[in-house]
Amino acid sequence: MSLQDNQQKEPSRVLLISAEPSSNLYAERLMEEANRDSLSIDFWGVGNRRMEELGMTRLGKAEEMAVMGFQEVVKHYSFIKKVFNQVLDEVDKGGTKVALLLDYAEFNMKLAGELKKRNIKVLFYIAPQIWAWRRGRVKQVRANIEELLCIFPFEEKFYKDHNVNTEFVGHPLLDEIKDSYFSADSKFIKKQKMGYQASDQILGIMPGSRKSELALNFRCQIEAAKIVKEAHPQIQIVVLVAPVLDLDLVKSYFELGDPEIKLIQEEPFEMLQTIDFAIVASGTATLVTGLMRVPMVVMYKMKPFSAWLAKKLVSKSNPFFAMINLIFGKEVMPERFQEEASPAALAKLVEENWLDPDKYQENLNQLTQLPSLLGSKGATHRVLERLKVYL
Repeated sequence: MSLQDNQQKEPSRVLLISAEPSSNLYAERLMEEANRDSLSIDFWGVGNRRMEELGMTRLGKAEEMAVMGFQEVVKHYSFIKKVFNQVLDEVDKGGTKVALLLDYAEFNMKLAGELKKRNIKVLFYIAPQIWAWRRGRVKQVRANIEELLCIFPFEEKFYKDHNVNTEFVGHPLLDEIKDSYFSADSKFIKKQKMGYQASDQILGIMPGSRKSELALNFRCQIEAAKIVKEAHPQIQIVVLVAPVLDLDLVKSYFELGDPEIKLIQEEPFEMLQTIDFAIVASGTATLVTGLMRVPMVVMYKMKPFSAWLAKKLVSKSNPFFAMINLIFGKEVMPERFQEEASPAALAKLVEENWLDPDKYQENLNQLTQLPSLLGSKGATHRVLERLKVYL
């Protein structure tokens, strides 16, 4: 074997940054497909434990870096900065020609600028949401990245209008949906395993996947569910615990006098099979819930200063914060932010949108249109194909 042949078999080093719970799933799927295709890629960077099992060399742990809100980011700044510097130190050792950055906009946009200086090709997957706030930063995106791979059609239009090299790849969650999720038999079996009857009405609570979201949203959601339960005792309440959260931490938020509430912790799509209606903390969970055809009320709370800053920075042309409403371009599922997301207000919206049969059916009809607005299946494959161009 010649030296040239040996060099050709060296794996391509790819910097992969995925620090958000939602984007972790997309990165996992990408690595799984690369492994199935026997691609010679050495992934390294920031990810979760599953990505490490798939072969990633982790310099940063996603579990420690997923923070939300201005005050929370400031609190963790020194740690995040340390990981940032470690990534650049590793890049400077050489051997890495391309980076795939997922979401985590503040970190990744700054990193993209540094990588540009080092002649590293940057693909940004899960676009920065600067269409919602700080639109002026689109110049930074255009200057520092090779390609922007969008998962929402309205993002593609925004970025193309600003001359960013953009491709709409479709939403990767479409590949997570199984026909069996909507089978009446499958739902019935799932309810039985939880100790419920097929006719039982179940209200789901989804407080988010970050510890900070749990602290800010969960008690409010429980209080809203309590109000609904007091007026309608037949309703059952279930908390859908994100796989990344510790169950004991979730249990610590319960108080004496709370109604009987069950906790389940599985993959989100599977948990939602049993749910008839949900109170959801804004985020990717609204899409998962919508794709499972579960009507919902969306809410979100932040620390006061973070909320004030968010209100100042959010674009005036963007009237919604729930991703599902942004996709439809209208408020198909009611949303309430900060002080407007009171337990009483949320409980009222649950009753209006669930317990009114006509309104509930209208909500179900809206949700059946959601998949068609998210492109076609195969997003992960399309992203991998774009990545291979630069290897």
